[in-house]
Amino acid sequence: MPSGARTSLLVSCALALAFGCNFGERGLVVSEIVSTNDNLWLDEWGQDEDYIELRNASDKTIRLGGYVIGDGSGKRAQLPDRTLEPGAVVMLVADGTPEQGAHHLPFKLSSLGDVLVLGDAHGFAVERVELPALGINEALMRFDRKDAPLVLCKRPSPNAPNGAKCAK
Repeated sequence: MPSGARTSLLVSCALALAFGCNFGERGLVVSEIVSTNDNLWLDEWGQDEDYIELRNASDKTIRLGGYVIGDGSGKRAQLPDRTLEPGAVVMLVADGTPEQGAHHLPFKLSSLGDVLVLGDAHGFAVERVELPALGINEALMRFDRKDAPLVLCKRPSPNAPNGAKCAK
């Protein structure tokens, strides 16, 4: 590889890492993940599939169409081409059956743990989540702020704002 191409590649990788780690400016965030759903939330087909809830944590409308989400298996999907108002959430169904609709992903979540990566329209990682093993209807949730950590919660709130703390 010529020296100039190598330098360009290194600069591109450094920029990708810098942007990928700059989570403070993100607007779309993972707000809730359930990997063992037992009648906690039903999709449009009446099925209790695992889910990933995303929230617009910014004060601007976000167009989801350019975002992608993937898991530890390397499978990924482009998000549905729609807008999300500030504070609004969108539910993604992690059931491995994308033919069931725009919100259904081509992968399932492992209840033993998994990795999720949310990427923006420019190809930069917006968020990387190390999903631990979760029990039935347990969730990894984000409360209060867009930069707050995801925490284990035994009382998820699918398709609704999470509030300031985990419900008792």
